[in-house]
Amino acid sequence: MNNLETHYGEIAPGKFYLKADLDTIETYLRDHFFLDPTEAVIHAEKPGEGNMNYVLRVRTNIRSFIVKQARPWVEKYPQIPAPVERNAVEARYFRLVEKSPALKSFSPQLLYEDVANNMLILSDLGQANDYSSIYREGNLEEAELKAIVSYLSALHRIHEPSYPRNGSMRTLNHEHIFQYPFDPQNGLDLDQIQPGLRDLAGAVQKNQPLKKRIEALGKIYLSQGDVLIHGDFYPGSWLQSSGGFKVIDPEFSFNGIAEFDVAVLVAHLMLAGQPDAHLNYILHHCQEQNQLEVSLIAGFCGTEILRRILGVAQLPLRWNLNELQQLVDQAVNCIMTGKIASTC
Repeated sequence: MNNLETHYGEIAPGKFYLKADLDTIETYLRDHFFLDPTEAVIHAEKPGEGNMNYVLRVRTNIRSFIVKQARPWVEKYPQIPAPVERNAVEARYFRLVEKSPALKSFSPQLLYEDVANNMLILSDLGQANDYSSIYREGNLEEAELKAIVSYLSALHRIHEPSYPRNGSMRTLNHEHIFQYPFDPQNGLDLDQIQPGLRDLAGAVQKNQPLKKRIEALGKIYLSQGDVLIHGDFYPGSWLQSSGGFKVIDPEFSFNGIAEFDVAVLVAHLMLAGQPDAHLNYILHHCQEQNQLEVSLIAGFCGTEILRRILGVAQLPLRWNLNELQQLVDQAVNCIMTGKIASTC
C-alpha cells in the first residue's frame, strides 16, 4: 500500500481506491453489476498522463473501457487539494453533449457513474494521444482546426440553467490562473524549470497595473454566465484518435462566458507557435458566430499565457528564454490593451 492509498483510506474510510490491480478492479465491477456473468478483467493500464484524476483503461475478455476516479487532490500534483465532486460535473457534461447531434461524436459515452466512490466509467476511444505534441513541433491540420472551432461554437449554444455551478473547481482554477503565478511569495522556484525564468516572473509580479487588470478578469471568470463552457479547452483535453478529433476532461465546466474558452484556445495555439492564420480563423469565426467581446478574449488569453509560463501547470514548450520573454511581453500587451495582435 503506497502513501497516497494510505492517506486516502484515512480521509475517505470505506471508499473504494482505484489502482491497477486486476482482482480489485474485477471485484468492484462485479459488485456494481457492470460486468456480464462470463466477463473477466484481463488487463489494466494507464491510457496516458492525466492531470486531475487517476485513469485506467480496463480490458476484459469481451471489451475495453475507461475507469477514472476523482480523489481529494490533483493526481499529477498530490500536494494540491481538489474537490472530488468534479466527477459528477464531468458526468453531467457528457450527458448533455450526448443529446447534441453536433457534439455527441466528439466525446466518450458515459457508461456508469458511482457518486459514492467518485468513479466514472466511459467508453474507450481506442489508442489515442492528446495534442501536447504541438508544443514541440508541428501544426494543426486545417480539418482539425475546423473541428475544434465547430465544437466550441456548438458547445456555447447550450443553455442549461440547472448546470452545476462547480464553485470549488472554479475556485481552484481561479487561484492557479489569476493569483498564484503573480504572487512573489508563492515559493515556486522557476529557475529549476528554466534558468532565468524567475526574473521574468519577478518583472510581472511587480507590475501593479497588470495585476489589477488580472484581478478584474478573475472576478469575471468567477461570475456566472449563461452558456456552457468546457473550462479547460487546451491541447491536453483534446485527443487524436482513429475516429478523429475528440474532447475529454470537462471537470472544470460551468455556465460561464464563451470568451474564456476561446481565449484559452488562442493562448495555447500561441504557446505552441501555431500559424497566425489559425488564430485569425478562430477569432473571425467566433466573432461571426457569437459576437464575443475581443477585450475579454485578449485579457484571458494573456493571463493564460502568463500562468502557463510562470505558474505550476507547466507545458513541454520548446522556447528558449528570449522567446519566452517575447511571449510574456505579448501576453502583457494583450491584457493591458485589450487587443489581440496577430501574435496574440
